[in-house]
Amino acid sequence: MTRNALAPLMAEAELQSAILDACGYLGLPVMHINDSRGQKATGYPDLCIADYRAETVRFWELKTERGIVSPNQQEWLAALGACHRVDVRVIRPAWLDQVLEELGRGEATR
Repeated sequence: MTRNALAPLMAEAELQSAILDACGYLGLPVMHINDSRGQKATGYPDLCIADYRAETVRFWELKTERGIVSPNQQEWLAALGACHRVDVRVIRPAWLDQVLEELGRGEATR
């Protein structure tokens, strides 16, 4: 069974672990917010990756295949997406192979 076939079963923590492992392997600084609820930054994306090779900061909100982006998360993603040289996306398990390839190539998506 391929990873994409397993995507509907993948938990957000598994998705996060795969991306954090790739960042560690590639030497990319990454910050993870465990849970922004109850903080002043409610809705802040799960990962902030400083991809110096692509001269891009990646703000990725991780969701399961059926996970819903909250209004606060949508607000953060829209505000960050309006900035230059940032990659702002919701990442789902079905897209894991693609985002790992992008990280490995060090390419900017915007």
